[in-house]
Amino acid sequence: MSPYINQSNFFKQLEDEKYFKTVRVSLGSIQWKNRQDLSPHTLYSKSKLLSSLSESA
Repeated sequence: MSPYINQSNFFKQLEDEKYFKTVRVSLGSIQWKNRQDLSPHTLYSKSKLLSSLSESA
């Protein structure tokens, strides 16, 4: 989330670890209680394969 936090004040609240951990799944995406969210498209397009997961699958 660092690129988004540094890019916009809208996401600044996510710097607080306690608040960050309040994230919830919502409509195929993730969202915090003050409506900060990422679209499903963003989550997919910015995702990266973790080698440890792919090796154990």
